Amino acid sequence: DTALPSVEILEHPTAKWVTTDDRQCLNDNSFTFNTTGSSSSTSSSVKNYSWTFGNNSSPANTTSTNNSISGVTYSNYGVKNIRLVVLDVNGCTDTFTNTVEVYDNPISRIVTPINIQCNVGHTFDFIATTSTAGNGQKISGYKWNFGSGSNSNSTITDTVTNVTFSSTGKKTILLTVTDTTGCSDTSSVLVEVKKNPIANWTVNNDTQCLVGNSFNFITANAVSFSTFSKLTRE
Repeated sequence: DTALPSVEILEHPTAKWVTTDDRQCLNDNSFTFNTTGSSSSTSSSVKNYSWTFGNNSSPANTTSTNNSISGVTYSNYGVKNIRLVVLDVNGCTDTFTNTVEVYDNPISRIVTPINIQCNVGHTFDFIATTSTAGNGQKISGYKWNFGSGSNSNSTITDTVTNVTFSSTGKKTILLTVTDTTGCSDTSSVLVEVKKNPIANWTVNNDTQCLVGNSFNFITANAVSFSTFSKLTRE
């Protein structure tokens, strides 16, 4: 009588991951991956999940018994390969790989030819033509915020001219640039509207005879909000 050895072929688990947002902008990107769709065989159970998140990721890889992992970030843009390996208690594995994409961000830049002006007759120009879209994209919108007391509202153009303010002081100008991926970037520039000095003078005697006339002019009650650099008599 001959005894025949027996073998058993174990069913392998199934690996699969999903994410609710597989396209994100580089600024503030943060991915959450769930093992929804992964499973073990009916005669086994999942032991752990091993993740590899691709280049320039934090973390680069991790092994966990949890069904999800969150807070995965990337330091550069591009398509990222995410690999999940499911290991069951029998030692069997399955691997699932898919991709997410991180979009390059636009860069917002503001140029103003003169950022400090006196209150009387001041007018500011703001230029955003040096702003750039993300890699391979185009700028789709400009949104300006000049703050309260400005004669300009939010606008979608890359250049805004003749902006005035109803009060003196420092003003923060914000520009948000959006490109065709929907990604955006915000920059700011500080301008200042300075108070004008107040000119005033008195004279010791404003009516004198021609012979021996001698006038003394005094800048009485003149007000400066900084330092006088020149006094001119006309």
